[in-house]
Amino acid sequence: MKTVLGVTKKNFIIYFFALIVSLVSIALGFILYEGFNIWATVFLSIGTSGVGAVLLAFFIERSNNLTKIEQAEFIIKTTYRPLFNSLTWLLMSVNNIICEYHKKFINNEFRFEKVSIQELFSIFQKKIEEIENYLAPVAASNGIATSEEFEESKKQQKFVEHLKSQNCSFKYSFADFERVEQQICPQETFLLSLDSSYEKVFHDANTIIKHIKYALTKETLSPRIFEIGHALEMLKDQMRLDSLNAIGFNDIKFNNKKGFLDYNRIKS
Repeated sequence: MKTVLGVTKKNFIIYFFALIVSLVSIALGFILYEGFNIWATVFLSIGTSGVGAVLLAFFIERSNNLTKIEQAEFIIKTTYRPLFNSLTWLLMSVNNIICEYHKKFINNEFRFEKVSIQELFSIFQKKIEEIENYLAPVAASNGIATSEEFEESKKQQKFVEHLKSQNCSFKYSFADFERVEQQICPQETFLLSLDSSYEKVFHDANTIIKHIKYALTKETLSPRIFEIGHALEMLKDQMRLDSLNAIGFNDIKFNNKKGFLDYNRIKS
């Protein structure tokens, strides 16, 4: 919905020309005013009543539109709060896996602070790709190796099996996103009746859910975390991030200073 000064563009044009006509009528009334002139009275009456009517209609519409916007924003935040929670819990699981990888194979701690949702997606996606590349030799091994390589391979294989064991836990995340999708649908029609421009938010949010659900259910013999990494790669698109910001991630900064994923809401 395109607005000018809080009213629709179409109505703003009507108000503008009605105000001009009213002001011209007042001006004509003063020009014709000489003693008692009935035309002066007519023009002054039309002009003054017109100005009042235009201003009253303008402020009523502006107030109604602002109320609709506030109502729509509130509904979006409450409707998409479960999506915010489900996505955050999924990212917490990803963070735990990356921290475990660093501890076992890199011998240091994986830490970051004050990063946006876009930066977090990028960090996690690159780290998951790093884990996938590091563990790739396990699958390609031909069984000929030195004792050190054999021990390293055993560690890698054990970690791969550990990651695969967590595939089941990611299925619970899928159930969460299923419930979120079911909760969103009833609100969509109502919100679009307030403002059709919210269609983009719904479309992108549903696309986000679709990508994550696909990553959580795709048939694979590899650890599920790799599919989640591919989903994060697709979700880094700016349009998707705009929709994530609309549902509550705009003023969130993530950190894992203590090892677990946490976030703070930054006051604007």
